[in-house]
Amino acid sequence: MLLISVGCREQTPSTYSVREDVRKLPPVYRKQIAEALREYFGTAATPRLRVPDFESQGEAEVPPLVDAIEPALLAHGRDVFNRRCAGCHGETGDGRGPAAPYLYPKPRDYRLGLFKFTSTHYGMKPRRTDLIRVIRFGAKGTSMPSFRWLADEDLDAVVSYVMMLAHRGELEYRLAREAGELVDPEAAADDQELIEPEYIPELLDEIAQSWKEAETSAVIPLTVEPPFDEESIAKGQQIFQNKACKGCHQVDAAGGLLAYEQLFQSASPDVLPAPIRSRWNILSRNLMSPTLMARLQKKLGEDVLPDNVMDNWGNFAYAANLTSGMLHGGRRPIDIYRRLYTGVTGTPMPSFAQHELFTEDPDNFWHVVHFVIATTHGRPVAVPEEPTDGDEADEQ
Repeated sequence: MLLISVGCREQTPSTYSVREDVRKLPPVYRKQIAEALREYFGTAATPRLRVPDFESQGEAEVPPLVDAIEPALLAHGRDVFNRRCAGCHGETGDGRGPAAPYLYPKPRDYRLGLFKFTSTHYGMKPRRTDLIRVIRFGAKGTSMPSFRWLADEDLDAVVSYVMMLAHRGELEYRLAREAGELVDPEAAADDQELIEPEYIPELLDEIAQSWKEAETSAVIPLTVEPPFDEESIAKGQQIFQNKACKGCHQVDAAGGLLAYEQLFQSASPDVLPAPIRSRWNILSRNLMSPTLMARLQKKLGEDVLPDNVMDNWGNFAYAANLTSGMLHGGRRPIDIYRRLYTGVTGTPMPSFAQHELFTEDPDNFWHVVHFVIATTHGRPVAVPEEPTDGDEADEQ
């Protein structure tokens, strides 16, 4: 989440942007979705987060709505967001602000309800403290800076507003999918079967409950952290290089574009723009310019790359370069532990919670954490020599 200063003037948008997949729906669905979003979330000028209260429904046909967040707090958060965040994240939280085309990694699109760096399990929503931490400390190695100076009241308000945008965006996204399944190309526009009215508040309640569940779902380490010493670092390096991590992060821990090898296995070299062919080995280990990445993605097409080289936002996925010293999700031991234990939501980085190396000895999480910390602090990574034929025969 990138907060960017775009001047002192408060900017209140007149309307939120509409998802592309919603714009492609027949008018009856566009109208139904727009009315639902307005009922639960108000407008850009008067933001709300109203959720159904099923416990108080009684004999009523529909549940009453209650404000999950005070409207005044959301209005304050909107003003902070539009001054500091919308330049990159867009006024709707779609990650398409005016600065976005020039940034890579791209600003986060909140509308999927997915957040990468959380203290919760894979696929779960972040806790409020997770969002606060990202704003306070930024995401090193990206365009998301630290905003330690932001006043507490502004921070609290903008976090609330981001949560509202995420609720709103996920409901819109899931309603678009539901409507897409109902579209009958043979039916007249007015004869289309609408989304069941009772389904919409149930879906919003499900989304709201997922945020509540996250608040009590922080990942707690399985064991007490052992001493940070040479023995632990060496064990972590052995696990990293020989067993668990080198497939993506490479044996030298320098990471890179996950599509690196697949590009040459699945496509001929002419899919690469001519200026980068001779430099591909170097470029693939680093973040390329947004323009170059867009050209490459367009040239390749979706049918060339395996599924695991893209993230859920449609961007190329990079395995972190640990030797750079920049970890987007934080450098504390607990931050790295949680990345290993839970994975990174929305990306090919998996959870190792059920990996046999870690179930057999949970301390191995900490050993890898210690290796990562040592590497990010500049400790050289010794690359094992490739085994000779004789060595392989001895091992057998």
